[in-house]
Amino acid sequence: MKRKIKTAVAVSDDRRITRSQLSALGLGSDALFPLILQNTITSQKPKVAPETPKTGSKDRVHVIPADDENQVAKMSKFRSILSTADIETDLPIDTSPKGMRPIVLRRAVSHLEVDDKSWLSSSLIDLVISKLSRAYKNTYFMSIDFVVLSLSDENTTVAELQQATDILGRKVDYVKDKRPIVFVCNSHNIHWNLIRVLREPKPELQVFEPMGKPVNRHGGLGFRDVPRCVVRWLDMCCPLENGESWISTGVSAITNQQQFSSFDCGVACLLYAEKCGEGHTCEEINNSTCQQDLTEYRKVLQDFTRRLQNYENCLNSE
Repeated sequence: MKRKIKTAVAVSDDRRITRSQLSALGLGSDALFPLILQNTITSQKPKVAPETPKTGSKDRVHVIPADDENQVAKMSKFRSILSTADIETDLPIDTSPKGMRPIVLRRAVSHLEVDDKSWLSSSLIDLVISKLSRAYKNTYFMSIDFVVLSLSDENTTVAELQQATDILGRKVDYVKDKRPIVFVCNSHNIHWNLIRVLREPKPELQVFEPMGKPVNRHGGLGFRDVPRCVVRWLDMCCPLENGESWISTGVSAITNQQQFSSFDCGVACLLYAEKCGEGHTCEEINNSTCQQDLTEYRKVLQDFTRRLQNYENCLNSE
């Protein structure tokens, strides 16, 4: 009995140290969201909201359940544009702050940011999104601060909302151009999800959740799942013909848990975003993605950031 008590105390102490370390790093949930906003527009190496450690602490080795072994065996043969695209072609579309943003972000990112267990910085996420936006022109990719900076003010008018631009500064066409709109969204200040807005062939508000559809969610989505300001924006800028709200079109794009680590939700959202850019349906993405794919995509990101830094070093040495 005494040995059991000592073991329990050791576990408790370990958890308490972990939380205090996170707090010392400024990763408390109450301070995370302002930090995200600040770091997307500075050259600092930012910290973003950590993924919820629903399967254990960050240092705990994750184990993929036996039920997912078949899916691991069938992992998709996905080839990312990040592995093949030229870094040198990232020229600004224009000289405006929005057009120059990818260059600024590129110079702010270090290859040291992406190790095997790190959370992704908001700057790196935006940099990758800008790269996807250039590669997949059939999709509007919005910046990571889109929801908070462009949509969260309830006093924003329709005219102001209609001025929204994608991450490269291109204005979203709500009337003639029916391209999908894709953006990463922070969930409850602790987790990244991806949202895709489809306007044709039928309107659909898709939420890609790396942890899968919650067991207590029956049917469609609610305002716990999608920020109210996102629905308000869609209802005002591209109202549905039947007069209903966009929340009625909400679907859970990822039905089964695909993230079994406590640090891969940012990686998952970028992988989902690229697959959305390729035009895959949510069913195809749901059925072709697993934890192993997230691990492989992290390696792609590591190689991408290394090439970025090597290129910047060459420029600086000239």
